[in-house]
Amino acid sequence: NYLKYRCKTMMMIEVWMFLTVILVTEANNLDILYREAPASYSILAGGEEVLVNTDLSVFANLTHFTCSDGSLVQLEETITNSSDKHGKYREHRVVWDPVDLCLSTSERIYDDDFIITSMNFSCSLSGTAITSKNAKNLVSSSYPVFKKPEKTGLSFLSFGGFMSGWAAATTGSLDTELELVRGGELGGPILFFNAHIHTYILVSPLNNFMVSNMEVEAEGFRFGLMGSVEGVPGDTQMKTVLVWADSLRGVFEKWGRILLAEGGKEFRAPDDVVSNYLGYWNDNGAFYYYNTIPQTNYEETIVNISKHMKERSLPVKYINYDSWFYFKGNDLGTKNWTAMEDVFPSGLPAVYNRTTLKVVAHNRYWATDNVYARENGGNYNFIIEQNNKRALPTDPEFWKDLFQEAKSWGLDVYEQDWQDRQFMQMNRTHTDFSLGRDWLLQMGEGASLSNITIQYCMSMPREVLQSSEIDAVRRVRSSGDYILSKDNWKIGLTGLLTSSLGLASFKNVFWSSSTNPGNKFYYNCMEVSNSSDPNEPWNLQYRYTGYYNKTKSGHTCISWYKLNMNWIFPFNDLERDGCRSIPGSEFANGKPFCFYSGSSDQPIHTWMWEECDIPICEVDCKRPGFDVNLPLCDEYTEPNPNLQATVSLLSGGGVGFGDQLALIDEELVRSTCRSDGTLLRISKPLVLTPLQLTHMANSCPGYLPHSCGGEIWSGSEIISGMTFNVILVAENRMSTSASVEMLGIFSEKPFLLYTEQEDIKLISPNHEEIPLGLQKEGEFTMLYTSPGINLANHTIYILGELNKISFVSKQRIASIEQGDSITVSLVGSPGENVSFSFFVLEKDERIESVCELDATGNGKLVILEAEFQLFWLC
Repeated sequence: NYLKYRCKTMMMIEVWMFLTVILVTEANNLDILYREAPASYSILAGGEEVLVNTDLSVFANLTHFTCSDGSLVQLEETITNSSDKHGKYREHRVVWDPVDLCLSTSERIYDDDFIITSMNFSCSLSGTAITSKNAKNLVSSSYPVFKKPEKTGLSFLSFGGFMSGWAAATTGSLDTELELVRGGELGGPILFFNAHIHTYILVSPLNNFMVSNMEVEAEGFRFGLMGSVEGVPGDTQMKTVLVWADSLRGVFEKWGRILLAEGGKEFRAPDDVVSNYLGYWNDNGAFYYYNTIPQTNYEETIVNISKHMKERSLPVKYINYDSWFYFKGNDLGTKNWTAMEDVFPSGLPAVYNRTTLKVVAHNRYWATDNVYARENGGNYNFIIEQNNKRALPTDPEFWKDLFQEAKSWGLDVYEQDWQDRQFMQMNRTHTDFSLGRDWLLQMGEGASLSNITIQYCMSMPREVLQSSEIDAVRRVRSSGDYILSKDNWKIGLTGLLTSSLGLASFKNVFWSSSTNPGNKFYYNCMEVSNSSDPNEPWNLQYRYTGYYNKTKSGHTCISWYKLNMNWIFPFNDLERDGCRSIPGSEFANGKPFCFYSGSSDQPIHTWMWEECDIPICEVDCKRPGFDVNLPLCDEYTEPNPNLQATVSLLSGGGVGFGDQLALIDEELVRSTCRSDGTLLRISKPLVLTPLQLTHMANSCPGYLPHSCGGEIWSGSEIISGMTFNVILVAENRMSTSASVEMLGIFSEKPFLLYTEQEDIKLISPNHEEIPLGLQKEGEFTMLYTSPGINLANHTIYILGELNKISFVSKQRIASIEQGDSITVSLVGSPGENVSFSFFVLEKDERIESVCELDATGNGKLVILEAEFQLFWLC
C-alpha cells in the first residue's frame, strides 16, 4: 500500500530513490530511470538521457483517459525479476483505474540491452477510433509517449514509404529536424544514433504491426493503436521495443532476432530458388514485359526463352511471370489468377512441362468482380468495397486451394505485389483490429502448406515487420521498378531492415547489356490513352516515366523530395526531379508537370508549377513497331550493367536478368554463379555503412531517401571461422578513406585489402584507414579483404575466384583447413574448372591455379611448403 498513489499525488522522494536503486543497474547500456510522476521515466543509453516518457493515454468508449490529466489513476504497482523467450529481465508493472478499461502497462528491461514496453488490455474495448479524417495516421491509445531532451547529440534514420520504407526514408538531427521523421500509416522503425560514440538505438512496434502507429509530435513520438481502429479484442498487448547496440549492423541484427522470437519465426538464410539460383525475369523493366517475341504469344515466348538458355548453357533455373499472364477485372485488379487463353493457350501446366523451369509468379490487389468471392458466384469469403474498387479474401481455404493448384504449374515463389494499395485503399483494413494481420497470416499459411515461398512487393514498413510472424515470407522488394527508377540499385539502406528479419532484399530485374531496344514502354515519350485494356499494365491517361526536368517555359524542376511530395502522394513514383503525373490532383489535369518554385515550409498553394514539354509517343516521335513517319524516340539505356549485377548478387536478393535474348551479356551473367546456376552469394549481404549513414544525417538534405555523397556498403563471408569482407564504393564523394568501424567491418589483426586488379595493401586496422578514392557518377569499385594464414615461413591470403563478382563464397569454398598445409575444399558442378587465386606476402605475388572438379563436383586446392619453397596442387 505504501507505493500506491494517485496520478496527481506528489511522491515522497525516498520512495522514488528506492525504486531507482531497484530498476537501474550499471551493467545495462540501455536502462530506465523512473521519475516522481506516474508513467514518467527516462530512457538512458550509456547513462545519458535520450528519451523521456511523459504520459499514458487511452481512448475508449469515445472518451480520452490520460495520466497527465488525472483521469487514469494508478491502482497497483509490482516489480519483479524473471525471464521469457527473450531472456532475463526486470519488470515494472502498473495496473490502472478506471477498472473497466482493463488496463495495465509494463516495462521489461532485459540484460541484453533492450527494453520492451507494453500497454495491456485484458478485456475488449469499443469506441476506440478517434474522429479525424487523418485518423489512420494518428494514435488513439498511446504508450509509450516519448519526448526528447533538449539536447541529445543524436541523429536519426526514419524508414517511410513503400518498398520497405525505401521511397521516403529520411535522416537528420534528432535535436533540430524532428519534423522529418516518418510516422503514421506509411511510417516505420526509427533509429537514433551517434556512430562516433558507438551508440545505436532502434525503436519499433513489437507486435500487432498492422494496427500500430508512431505519431510524430512537436517534441517527440507517440507509439500505440492506429487512430482509425474501432475496437480492441480482449487479452491484447500493444508492445514497443527499444534495442541498443554499439554497431549499426549489430543493432539491426539484434532487433531482428527479437522480432522473430516474438513472432515465433526461425531466422535462417534465404533458401528459395530465387536466392539460390540464376533466374530470368519478365516484370517491369524487363524486355519481355507485356512484349512477346514478334509473331508469337507468351507461351511460345517462354518456351523460346527456355530453349535459348539451354542452347547457350546459361544455367537459368526459374522464370518470372508478371501481371501479363492473368485475368484482370475492375480497376485492373486480379479477376482470375490463372492464365488468359491467348497468353498460354495450352495452359500453365503444359508450359511448365515444356520448360521444366520453376516459376516466380506475380499477383496484385483483388478486383471487386473476382471470380472467387461468394458475392460473385465463387466459393470463398471476401470483403468487397465497391466504392474503393478493392476486395480482400478472408477465407483461409482460399489461399490453400489457390497455392495447391498453382503448384501443378511450377509455382515456387509467389510475389504479392501492390501491397500498399491493397491495404491503404480499403476502409476495413484501417478499422478492423485483426483484418490486415489475418490477410497476411492466411496467405502465409496457405503458401507453407504447398511449400511455396512469398516475396512481398510495394510493401509498407508495417507489412515487412508483419513478416516476422510468417514463415513463408522469405523475400521482399527493396526499391522502385528497374529502368523506371534511376535509384533502383540503391538498396543498402533498406537492406539493413530486411536482412535483419531473414528476408532476401531483391533489387528487381536488370539488363546485362546497355541497350534493349524494342519494348514500347522504355522510350522517353509520353503515352496518351484512355484505354482500360486488361492487356496493359495500367490505365493512366497520361503516362511518363522518364526524367525530363524542364517545364514548357524552360523552368527547372524542383526535386519532389525537397517538397516532400513523395510522402504526400505516395502512389505516383515521384522520384528526383523528373516530370510526373498526379491524376486526381489539382495539378495539370493528370498531365506530367513539376514545381519550379516553392518550399516545404510554405503553403502548397503558393508554389509555382507548369506542365512539361514532353514529346508524345507516335505524335512527336515514334517507337519501334509503329508505322508512322516520325523520328525515333530516345530509348532508355542502362549505364552500368556491372553495377546492377553486383548489387543484385551481393545484396542477397537474387540475380534476375531480363534482356532481349540476342543481347544478353553472357560473360557478366556467368560471373554471378557457378556453372550449375548456383549463385555465389555472401552470408552477410551488403548493407549501408556507418560512414554513409553519418554522412546522410550530417551533410545531406534530410528529405533525401538516398545519400547525396554516394553509396558505401559492406558485407562479409565467413568460412571456417575466417572473415572475408566485401565493400562496395559507388559514386563516392563523401570521403577518401575511412576506418574499419565506419565501414562496418571488424578485425583486430592485419588483413589484406585487394581488388580484381593488382591493387593490394596490407591494412593494420588499429592504425590505418582504408583508402576509398573519390568517384564520378556511375563509377564504382569493389574492395575485398582477406585474413592471413601462416604456413611455416610464408603468410598466405586467399583471394578466391577473381573472374567472378563474389570472390569468396560458401557456395564455392566449403572449408579452409590449416595445419602443415592449407587445404581449400571447393564445390561446384562435375568437371567445372575453377580459377582460384591466393597471395603470398613474402613474395609479393598473386598465384593462380585452375582446378577441375571431380565427377561429384568436389575438389581440393592444397598449398604446402617444403625447404622454404611453396607448392600447390589441385
